[in-house]
Amino acid sequence: MMAGYEEVQPGLADRIMTLAEETAAHHREMDSIGIRGGLSLSKNGQLLSAAVTTITVVTAMVTGDATLAGRIAVQIFYILAAIYVLGRLPQWWNAWRQQSPPEPPAEEGADDE
Repeated sequence: MMAGYEEVQPGLADRIMTLAEETAAHHREMDSIGIRGGLSLSKNGQLLSAAVTTITVVTAMVTGDATLAGRIAVQIFYILAAIYVLGRLPQWWNAWRQQSPPEPPAEEGADDE
């Protein structure tokens, strides 16, 4: 198959193979970066969960009121959810605004004129 490329232009098959190898190396590097980023996000989530759990347990131990500790934990989770949603909101809003608006329904009898 590559012999046909060599007939068209000498050295073309080698250039195609070099390009394919460089592209594959680039894809492997990007996959590695993506995996590291995902692991970093996972680690951050685990640290936040550990912090919320620690705050809840310490509050329950200090005050002796498990209900108060639970309320604090729920409020922290609400704050984290709000941060997540508001962080995603600009992306969602821009995507929604770029959609074309729906066509208004045709009025009955408008074609009779």
